[in-house]
Amino acid sequence: MASISQTAKSFLWVIGDTPRDVEAGKIAGAKTIAVATGGSDTETLRATEPDFLFDNLSDSPAFLSILDSVENNTLGT
Repeated sequence: MASISQTAKSFLWVIGDTPRDVEAGKIAGAKTIAVATGGSDTETLRATEPDFLFDNLSDSPAFLSILDSVENNTLGT
């Protein structure tokens, strides 16, 4: 199996609505965004410690700014 470079991993995101999605993203070395619009509530998702957590995607500017910060290499600054 080919490995993913650290540079590539910095652009890898997993966006999901279950604890399994967050766990899979972490295993892959991706940043994770959990959205509590599926079968899991906010507290359940929070327990998996995603990088970002949204109740829903109604705040699309905040969601998009996270993705934009990665493209511009400003995440966490």
